[in-house]
Amino acid sequence: MRLILNNKAFIISIFLLALIGRLIALFVVEPISNPKTWEYEVITNNFLQGKGLFYTFYATPYRATYIILYPLLCSVVYVLTNHSFLALKLLQIFISLITCLLIYRISLKLFNQRVAILALFLVGLHPGLVYYSVRLHSLVLDTFLYTLSIFFLLKVLDGKNIHRNAIFSGISFGLAILARPAIGPFLIFALFIIFLKFRKSRFVSYTVVSLIIITTTLTILPLWVKNYLVFNKIVLVPSESGLNFWLGYNKDATGTNKTLKGEFIFDVAPEQFRKTILSMDEFGQKEYFYKEGISFVKAHPFKSLSLFFKKIKYFWWFTPTQGQEYPKLYFIIYKLYWMFILPLFIFGLYRKFREGLTSLTDKYNTILIIIFLITITLAHASFNLDGRHRWVVESFLLIFAANGISCLLRKED
Repeated sequence: MRLILNNKAFIISIFLLALIGRLIALFVVEPISNPKTWEYEVITNNFLQGKGLFYTFYATPYRATYIILYPLLCSVVYVLTNHSFLALKLLQIFISLITCLLIYRISLKLFNQRVAILALFLVGLHPGLVYYSVRLHSLVLDTFLYTLSIFFLLKVLDGKNIHRNAIFSGISFGLAILARPAIGPFLIFALFIIFLKFRKSRFVSYTVVSLIIITTTLTILPLWVKNYLVFNKIVLVPSESGLNFWLGYNKDATGTNKTLKGEFIFDVAPEQFRKTILSMDEFGQKEYFYKEGISFVKAHPFKSLSLFFKKIKYFWWFTPTQGQEYPKLYFIIYKLYWMFILPLFIFGLYRKFREGLTSLTDKYNTILIIIFLITITLAHASFNLDGRHRWVVESFLLIFAANGISCLLRKED
């Protein structure tokens, strides 16, 4: 049966469906007045009380953290609304819907409108993104900023208003790093792709790459200045990175921050190790965690390599501890959803290359997104990961899954 997917009313109806799904989640997922919170709420409250942007790890203040953008957003909302959780959740729903729009626009750059609308439908009803749009977690903001960064990079590759889009790209990259630094390594590859695309014009390639680097740096600079004023030294690596690395490489490591029984791995570490860690400040802890993690890798290279590849598998499938913090029904729904989406993504990606890339720009656009997915995967596999980390980039898989669905529908037409 032939589907007509170019009707604006049809697009609007998908947005309304996505909005309704999120509004239902607002009242179903958890009590609005008593939501679950993470370290973001602690950082926010510390900031609003004039203590600074920090959270504590077993009573040790972590002030040199990169987890600041979402708490700053929370702070603005709380100041304006008398600490309203409802207002923050409504804002997150709005941000989530804007992300859906960006995925639609990105899909149009890679495929036709039919695929773009199918991608809009898939991301609009993605169980994880709907669920976290109403939780006090940075995932919605992370997803938005990652998507915005890719959107402006693709506009740079289009070659139109290239310098303006390069500035916007750098700003969005900087904000994305301040939200979730795992995107940082991708910037190197993105700049290389831009340089290749415009290599015939050295002036364009050098100015565009320089603009992105400068604006990214200027966006992150306030954090570096703050850290220098607080610590009297330049701090480029966040305090929590040492802990995250050690959680990924130790004798009890599972790939996540929990044991198979659901215990926090640090809590089951040897008592002397925990006492040593807790006697240090945040920088001492970071260095010691890195030292212990590297020592484990050197002493157990094959097990460490096995852990690394397991985490790659977990990123694209399910971690052994995934689902422990969600209602069982929710996790079953998502597992069924993912088992439906994954083969469609593989098929849609295969058909994209099989049918040929339509232009040089199309080639670079596709390569950019594939490298983006690979670098994010490797960044998380190098430390420890959580199952929801994939949801930050899963929208891009849905674009190719939508192409897979479109190809199957063409056979029926």
